[in-house]
Amino acid sequence: MFNKEIIDAYADYYLTKDKVHRLRFGQHRVPNSFDTYRSSTNRQELDRHESIQSGAPGERDLGIAYYWSPKIAQERFAQLAAYHNGPGDYGVFGIMVYNGQGRNKSELNGDKHIGVRLAYPFELPNGRLLETGVMAFRGVYSVSGAGSPTSTTSTALCRQGLNRQGGCDTTDERITAYLWTPPQPWGLLAEGTIGKNAKRNETTNIIEENPLIGGYVQGYYTWRYSDVGMLTPYVRYGEYYGGMKSLTGAPDGQLRSWNFGLVWEPDTHWRFVTELMLKDGLNETLVRNRAQDSFDGSLLRFQAQFFFN
Repeated sequence: MFNKEIIDAYADYYLTKDKVHRLRFGQHRVPNSFDTYRSSTNRQELDRHESIQSGAPGERDLGIAYYWSPKIAQERFAQLAAYHNGPGDYGVFGIMVYNGQGRNKSELNGDKHIGVRLAYPFELPNGRLLETGVMAFRGVYSVSGAGSPTSTTSTALCRQGLNRQGGCDTTDERITAYLWTPPQPWGLLAEGTIGKNAKRNETTNIIEENPLIGGYVQGYYTWRYSDVGMLTPYVRYGEYYGGMKSLTGAPDGQLRSWNFGLVWEPDTHWRFVTELMLKDGLNETLVRNRAQDSFDGSLLRFQAQFFFN
């Protein structure tokens, strides 16, 4: 199977020569969370946590953004990126208008999402780097796979009826705060989110606008055993209680998870990751007039990456 998909397709236009003011057009990352801005090359852990990923599946969308980055912030964002963990410069302040349905998805309603970001990279007196910030977005999301209110077969029903494109329109809003300090040699990353999105009622099968809450905390330590070699163990714990808007019928995404990992980077070209995940929650499969089944599982994974740098 060969999958053709556009990931990033954007252009930056700098309004000033010092690059303090910038516009970005096209398909690019949305202001959902700190981890949304990080690619697989910027993370030790294999996945983003569901509490964060559920807000912007695919991380990107089609839209236009404005970013403001003073010179001192540009320099510190570059320093943070040098640790293989920082996402780079997405502005001290940013605002984006975008479709809201997710990466490579058709817009199913006339509403646009609006997201904002406010963040700052600090350098403490002892030289430690620390970044903290808050992001928020609001819009209308169209859930797929729902039936009309009178359907007798659909596993999920749309109370107000489907829109012209066959989606079920629901309020989609979040606010997420984060704190991150890279491994010097120890590091910490924590994010928390609250808001409202679509979730199917297990009793009535109706897709409703429900509150959500979740987040995770991760600690890690980097041992630099040579000029280029690094070994980084990490542990992460997270919880999420809310709907999974991008999945068919907006199932309940209630879950708890632990991740234990070890990252070996023998040089600047290779990265090897071993991770054990322990997870319990609700199965995403929907059955009419029945609550979702619960599960309790574990998964051991291995990954090797090669960087052309």
